[in-house]
Amino acid sequence: MSTQRPPTDPPRRADLHPIAIPTPFPVGPVNVFLWRGDPLTLIDTGPRTDEAYAALEAGLREHGVRVSDIERVLLTHHHVDHVGLLRRVLEESGAVTFAHPDVPSENRPRAVDPGAWDAYFPRMLAELGVPEAEADVLTTFMADFRKLSEPYHIDTVYEDGGDAAPFTTYFVPGHSVTDTLLVNHDGGYTITGDHLLENINPNPLIHRPARPDMPRMKSLVAYQRSLRRARALELGLCYPGHGAPFADHRRVIDGILAKHARREARVLRLIAPEGVTPYTVARQLYPDMPPESLYLVLSVALGHLEVLEEKGRLCSEHRNGVMIFKHAECETIVEAEAGS
Repeated sequence: MSTQRPPTDPPRRADLHPIAIPTPFPVGPVNVFLWRGDPLTLIDTGPRTDEAYAALEAGLREHGVRVSDIERVLLTHHHVDHVGLLRRVLEESGAVTFAHPDVPSENRPRAVDPGAWDAYFPRMLAELGVPEAEADVLTTFMADFRKLSEPYHIDTVYEDGGDAAPFTTYFVPGHSVTDTLLVNHDGGYTITGDHLLENINPNPLIHRPARPDMPRMKSLVAYQRSLRRARALELGLCYPGHGAPFADHRRVIDGILAKHARREARVLRLIAPEGVTPYTVARQLYPDMPPESLYLVLSVALGHLEVLEEKGRLCSEHRNGVMIFKHAECETIVEAEAGS
């Protein structure tokens, strides 16, 4: 029996207006949103490019609004395609900003101590087993990537389950550590950011901890936990950070988790008896991926390896500073060696 799909062109809302902003990324345009309420609100901004700013101005103009009219900016998360124009918008409008409490710390290292990230990134790549030549290409690319944003300030931080009228804010870390759902319960719709996308598989990216003494978030482990939290909520019509609005968020979440399960099974088949590095798995999953996209595929590989470790199917160890994942029977071997 066939199942009827939800309409791809949902009813227009009088209070919410999506604006498509171009990005230089393969994912295509990013959606920002004008909420025509009190205060007049912009949700996300787009990347820091002149083309993106022109598109933002044009999109606002269609609704009789200028950038200078914006009174409040709400952020779904801190990634550059969503916050890159924030400083420019704030300078033009004087708007107040609201965001997840970790957004300031995500912004601050790049503003105050950019060398901390520059030092961390090559060490992380070496730990994941990336050859030096490919690590150099990726490090240069990521330095250029960060130019798509610039330092900004946050006036007020969200609370989990708190109020940013007319929205209730729910924290759903995974794709980023700052992912936040903006749920308009009375209006029957949700701004999902990149936490939920219908026809794009959100990639929980490798996250740099805010301080060297903090553990790195296991992004895919956290993301799957957040998906289950979001599944239990009533989200209504979903307005994502990329792509068209969609209904039935539980169908979308179940589809994402099913894809994860299929990929986990594939990753398990790639584990050699001597163990594998995240880089090895990434290259086996995506053999033709150029070095510039290596960060994305490393995030996929490491994420599934950590999920399998969380489930007890794999275990990890470090050899000469490089992370190695093996089948879980290695735990028995380690215990035996400790007792000998």
